[in-house]
Amino acid sequence: MKITFRFIMKHSIEKLENSQIKISVKLTPEEFQKFIDEELKEFSKEVAISGFRKGKAPIDIIKKSLTKEQNESIIAKATDSAAQDSFSSIINQEKLEILGKPKADIVASKNDSSLDFEILAAIFPEIKLPDFKEVVKEIKRKEIKIEEKEIDSSLDWIRKSRAKFTLKTGPAEKGDWVEIEYKSGQIEGNKNFQDKFILGQGGFVPGFEEAIVGLTSGEEKDFSVVFPKDYSREELAEKEIKFNLKVKNLQKMELPELTDEWAKGLGAFQTIEALKKNIEAELLQEKENSETVRIQEEILEKIREKTKIEIAESLVEEFQDRMLEDFKNRISQQFSADFDSYLKQIKKTEKEIRDSFKELAGKRVGNSLILQEIIKKEELNALPEEIEEKTNEFFKKSPNSLNLGEIDLKNIKSYYKNEIETEKVFKFLQSFLLEKN
Repeated sequence: MKITFRFIMKHSIEKLENSQIKISVKLTPEEFQKFIDEELKEFSKEVAISGFRKGKAPIDIIKKSLTKEQNESIIAKATDSAAQDSFSSIINQEKLEILGKPKADIVASKNDSSLDFEILAAIFPEIKLPDFKEVVKEIKRKEIKIEEKEIDSSLDWIRKSRAKFTLKTGPAEKGDWVEIEYKSGQIEGNKNFQDKFILGQGGFVPGFEEAIVGLTSGEEKDFSVVFPKDYSREELAEKEIKFNLKVKNLQKMELPELTDEWAKGLGAFQTIEALKKNIEAELLQEKENSETVRIQEEILEKIREKTKIEIAESLVEEFQDRMLEDFKNRISQQFSADFDSYLKQIKKTEKEIRDSFKELAGKRVGNSLILQEIIKKEELNALPEEIEEKTNEFFKKSPNSLNLGEIDLKNIKSYYKNEIETEKVFKFLQSFLLEKN
């Protein structure tokens, strides 16, 4: 349900600090009544009145049958709808560029009276950009090299992923595959932990894995280790912690020999040397991609340092909220624990975590606004045909896995518009870097 005003209701716009505006709106009783009537029509479709078919009762009779709660619900929905529609109409008339989510505050509303409300919104700020060429002069692309030890490390990882494992009855040695369970009365109330890894490469605190060497499958051991001074959990740093550990499984790991025959089994490689060259090419591509990201971040950082811009606090808060939600999801996936339990472990509150994101959120908002300003100034906007091409590619790649009824085409096109423009603006900015380096 949507009402579109053919005229603009009475309103005023006040400019506030930090690129924010306050829109004050007054709807007459007649204007507000239109929204109430629309909500009543929606309500009448689902209500049954004696003597009338469902949804066919006259509005006047519907009104008389309303309970206090139903009437309040209709007024609330009408108020929300009126605020949204009025806001949209004012934006179009005044040609305002609104950023983020506006906040509405209802000043006064009654069933038979006018509706007064205020909307606080962030607008696109005035941005004074520096000379891009001058900024990029300071940036140097790092020389990218692949060392032999990096190739050997990757090759070693491939060998380990294809290793042969056999049960071992003798004592554990470094290089064996071990499965353990362990606990400590000083950590999370003697909670039982389980892990499996290559002995000597598990990444535990110094002394922990050394205590496993010499144990056999099924054997238990009590021991203690002192946690490092810089350990991530402050409550354990420099503390001597006692553990009880049991070896559940012990296997000898045999790595395949580096032969041309083994290389052939991995793919289109005739020799070990061919495999190494492929690894080198992939490592090189990975480093080049990382260097490109680093260059982009440095360009943005230096532009932001020399840009005059006022950022609305509400935008920063929105980014903080997004970052907090992303953080919660990561905690859930990585630790299989709820967020409240995690907070208890690190002895912090949700507010402290959210507040810790403020500086980074401010930088990200600034970066986003700067990129948008450069796109606008340099006319780097995505063309309709470019967006259409990307959208069509999306549908071609996964036609069988898509539920067309659940797809928001507008969101998909918005995503690709942003992707295309981001690619264009960084290509534009890096062109100055390439001229100089």
